[in-house]
Amino acid sequence: MDENGTDTEPTPDLDRTYRIANTVDLGSYEQSREVCAGDLNGDGSVNVTDLNMLIAMWGSCGGCNADIDPSPCGNGTVNVSDMLLLISNYGACEESFGGGEGGGGGGGGENMAEIIMACYESCEAEYASGSPAFLDCLMQCIEAALD
Repeated sequence: MDENGTDTEPTPDLDRTYRIANTVDLGSYEQSREVCAGDLNGDGSVNVTDLNMLIAMWGSCGGCNADIDPSPCGNGTVNVSDMLLLISNYGACEESFGGGEGGGGGGGGENMAEIIMACYESCEAEYASGSPAFLDCLMQCIEAALD
């Protein structure tokens, strides 16, 4: 409890700055930084690198960081719902501190969503969804569309 009777404000370091951490415990003086869903490598944007990481983890996975939907813990499987959430956040992540919703918003997500869904549908017509051939087709199609 502090002087105004609450204990919910972030606690600054002695120099009155906040420590920012994604997954590292920095001690009692910290404030967490929310990362937007889909930023699998933590670089501050959701992009083709994150998409490739998600595709590489496709299928059953216990606790992998690509299992982002349903929020916050996933469902044990990386699938279309995870891909759609990643696409919806495509672009630069907006920085959000202390319990806010992380989110995308850098633009370009709508066009990317169309590209990915067209590739998904094309590959699904030829291969069993989730099979190695399907995943290879999906990655090659997306990379070709981006070139």
